[in-house]
Amino acid sequence: MYWNVWYTEQSILSFLLSQTYPTETLSQKEIVAGEAIKQIESNQTLRGRVISVINAMVIEALKEAIDHPVANILCRGLEQWRESK
Repeated sequence: MYWNVWYTEQSILSFLLSQTYPTETLSQKEIVAGEAIKQIESNQTLRGRVISVINAMVIEALKEAIDHPVANILCRGLEQWRESK
């Protein structure tokens, strides 16, 4: 399973985005989550890993696994993104 690799990449991506964008308010967190989804969409390998992880896991477990203030918003966005694909 890609979980370890995806989690590592996602953690780094979230960290980097939080360095560029503040995450104090809900709207700021939404911006970071949107940027993370843009990054996922632009990277075919990462996109495939994300889809595999989402399909294999309950989204609640994924939210708990991502240790970042935007986890809930990001996972909600990923669910909507997956449904649109």
